[in-house]
Amino acid sequence: MIRKIIAHGNPVLKQEGEWIEEGHENLKEIVADMYDTMKGANGIGLAAQQIGLPLKLFVLNLSHHTGLEDYKKAFLNSEIIEESEEEFSFEEGCLSFPGIHFNVSRSKKIKVLYQDENFVEHTEWLEGIQAIAFQHEHDHTEGIVFLDHNPKRRMLLKKKLTQISTADIAVHYPMKFNV
Repeated sequence: MIRKIIAHGNPVLKQEGEWIEEGHENLKEIVADMYDTMKGANGIGLAAQQIGLPLKLFVLNLSHHTGLEDYKKAFLNSEIIEESEEEFSFEEGCLSFPGIHFNVSRSKKIKVLYQDENFVEHTEWLEGIQAIAFQHEHDHTEGIVFLDHNPKRRMLLKKKLTQISTADIAVHYPMKFNV
């Protein structure tokens, strides 16, 4: 089921996610809905905060957009346990901030720890678009949005951010605004 994506200005986007325990009610349904919602919005990642749930949960599907075959994963209780000093700047956008894109510098290579939707623990190194997308969505689970990486950009985008938070924009996917 496609859910509405939470727009900029909603406090849930700034909430740190709660740890997910085995037996979490409706977890499989939530993950399936997140994949459907992300696909319907033509996104590559979606955090639970973006559908109004402050959880340590996000999904990525890089298969269709980046040529990484079968890269469709759910990440629960994720942690970044090591980062390269080398950074990579990449133009990012966010489904909660439609129409806003700008370069964000992030670690080029990261070592991550997470559980999949079956609570199997994984540790792996990610780099390139996998690392960028992971860091972007992991930030959401920590209550951080991509604009937090560039406060000057936030000031320059004040008018656009007001338009988003007051539903004064057109989007091609269902959104929940704060008005």
